[in-house]
Amino acid sequence: MFELNDQDKSLLNKKGISEKKFYNQLKLLEEGVPFISLVQPCTPENGIKTLSDDEIKHYAEFYEQGLNKIKPIKFVPSSGAASRMFSLLSKVLNDYEHYKDKIDGSSEDTEIVSLLEFVNQIVSFAFFDDLKTSIEKNGLNFDNLISDKKYDLILEYLLTEKGLDYLNCPKALIKFHEYDKDARTAFEEHLVEAIKYCKTNDNTARVHFTILQEHENKFTVFIEDELSKYEKEGVKLEITFSFQKPDTEIAAVDLDDSPIRDRNGDLVFRPGGHGALLQNLGELNNEIVFVKNIDNVVPDRLKIETNMFKRVLGGYLLDIKQTIDRYLKLIDEGKISDSEIENAIKFIEEKLEVKIPSDINSKSNSQNNPKSSELKKGFIFGTLNRPLRVCGVVKNEGQPGGGPFWIKDSQGKISKQIVESAQVDNKNDKQNGIWNSSTHFNPVDLVCAIYDYKGEKFDLQKYVDMNTVFISKKSKDGINIKAMELPGLWNGAMAYWNTVFIEVPLITFNPVKTVFDLLKSEHLPD
Repeated sequence: MFELNDQDKSLLNKKGISEKKFYNQLKLLEEGVPFISLVQPCTPENGIKTLSDDEIKHYAEFYEQGLNKIKPIKFVPSSGAASRMFSLLSKVLNDYEHYKDKIDGSSEDTEIVSLLEFVNQIVSFAFFDDLKTSIEKNGLNFDNLISDKKYDLILEYLLTEKGLDYLNCPKALIKFHEYDKDARTAFEEHLVEAIKYCKTNDNTARVHFTILQEHENKFTVFIEDELSKYEKEGVKLEITFSFQKPDTEIAAVDLDDSPIRDRNGDLVFRPGGHGALLQNLGELNNEIVFVKNIDNVVPDRLKIETNMFKRVLGGYLLDIKQTIDRYLKLIDEGKISDSEIENAIKFIEEKLEVKIPSDINSKSNSQNNPKSSELKKGFIFGTLNRPLRVCGVVKNEGQPGGGPFWIKDSQGKISKQIVESAQVDNKNDKQNGIWNSSTHFNPVDLVCAIYDYKGEKFDLQKYVDMNTVFISKKSKDGINIKAMELPGLWNGAMAYWNTVFIEVPLITFNPVKTVFDLLKSEHLPD
């Protein structure tokens, strides 16, 4: 067994990681975790709800009425740097001598094709004016750089501190969309969205961003310079930030499962992935929380429909939560009737699509049987008294990522979950077949209720399935290591929440993973 020395214990204490937690991490890394057992994909009316036009209108209006009583907040994971977004261009810049001789030829190198596409379309990017200004204030002529094919200088002014320094910039602060008189970053687009569906009666819209601590000053300066554009007509934006907690970091081990150390002899820890943000989510003091990724935004011309469906998801959640709280209060106060018990079980089965255990539905558990009544009340209370999420899902058109599935756990219980490809045994023909038959995709578009029927906050850590951690092989300082990420925020971190999947239009999903995604019609001016 690995023995911690005094230096190790001091580091663990500084990070807030207990020795028990550390050893549990090592155990998971050594033993691994089982694959998810897929039963079938969730499909319309079998795990995914499709709403009629009348229902869409009803739930949107229900949400608007609910704003009189609640203070929703938008939660935006946005700690990602823009380096991945520009990875191909960065590769070209770092080895430009290798690539420059191929520019005039018919090279099919991915990097060259990408570079030429970027240069040919450069005026279409919302950050073009900033890039051109940065180049020309240093005495260079942009048009001459293009005609002379000095693309390396253009990339330097785009990616390095010589100019815009986009490789070291948060993705949130990259300009995504161009308008008649201005251009907006992804960060600004989220503020505009929040005003449309999170603004309450006090004219305040609340948004929370999770960011890297080293980026905090950039966000602060940006807000000071730009916020006045959006706080008009009495609108107030309440913007808050948080960072991933050090105690969510996870030890790294070598391929023999021994913890590795850095040059100073310290144990090496790695970030816990977006699942670490469950702590940040749990610290919010808002009845409902909309969750949406930083890069999934659209320009104003497409916001009407996307914002409408945020209200629909919110209204559906408020409607279900109202019913859940009523049943829980009746049980808690000892006032639930036999007929209400049966209604609650029907609600669980039909609205939440939870599989009812055979012992609850057995004939021996008929009405007017005191033991049956207590058993059913216990089942209802245990099923309903947990966090709730309503997730928008879109039709699968080949996007990489997870989707909604019915799964079976180690106890044989079947439930709805968002599953990622890494959780599935693709060498198992049956499991691979189920995965490939999926009809819908998870666009990370969800609204959550994190308070119980008494108005007390749930301890979200109690509803995590730790058997859904992600373990992968990586390289650090030339050493092959095993790295682990916590259960994903909308995957295993919410495994034991009540879950509803609702089909939403594909237009609600427009992520920007690479700079070239900004050239798609959804992100360009009309």
